[in-house]
Amino acid sequence: MLKLVFDIDEFSATGIGHLPGAFDPDDASAMRATLWRYIEERSGIRQTDPSTWPDGGYLPPGLSLRALKGRGVFAPLTENRVLGDALKAIFGEGGWTPPKRGGRILLTFPSARTWTMPTGWHMDDGFERHSVPVPWVQAWAFLVPVGPCGGGTLVLAGSHRLVERYSENLPPGHRGSGKVNWDRFMKQHPFLDRLRQGGRPEAPLRELLGVHEDVEGIPMQVVELTGNPGDMFVTYGRVFHCVSPNAGDHPRQMMTAAITAR
Repeated sequence: MLKLVFDIDEFSATGIGHLPGAFDPDDASAMRATLWRYIEERSGIRQTDPSTWPDGGYLPPGLSLRALKGRGVFAPLTENRVLGDALKAIFGEGGWTPPKRGGRILLTFPSARTWTMPTGWHMDDGFERHSVPVPWVQAWAFLVPVGPCGGGTLVLAGSHRLVERYSENLPPGHRGSGKVNWDRFMKQHPFLDRLRQGGRPEAPLRELLGVHEDVEGIPMQVVELTGNPGDMFVTYGRVFHCVSPNAGDHPRQMMTAAITAR
């Protein structure tokens, strides 16, 4: 398994850095209070009443959390010393641009009795630009404890290096973002294609998490982002990742923000 402590060399190799205790758990509590006050004022959903939680795992389409972006209570997500030190190691002194409106809330209600490997592997980018030097990173912050099978995002460690190699000789029509091009990438190797197809209740494929796989000479593994309030991860923007089902007993509450090179 990954060492799970931020180290610039490991970050360069795996595309994932762990930042435990990046901000105060009391700040995470204030963020949760703001989030739930907003939801409960606008819907019948109640934090402490699972019978009111929506089916399918997500808020109804008419209830958007975008209006919460930029509120000062969420500032510790990107304005903390631990993350700042990591960004300095990645981009150099003053080498990044903070998000203009803070982070995006990730809220996933329990929706699955059995955890299965999801489909929908992707990166939030196309294949047009290089992975080195780092063009941007994604920060992930925990507002509640998120344990195994609790909806934590799955990240394919090492995939940013394979993306760099894969991109070198692509024809123009294969360079953009989108499911067709992402699927082409995942079909290039049996291990990746097995992930792409996902699991089933009778074969959930959870045994693939943490397994080291050599893909074209690059060590890769699936990492489940888990942690406690105040913990963070930072990942290369061009690592492949996937939404994971929440088979736990409480909503996953995280925040994420893209941070770009200056």
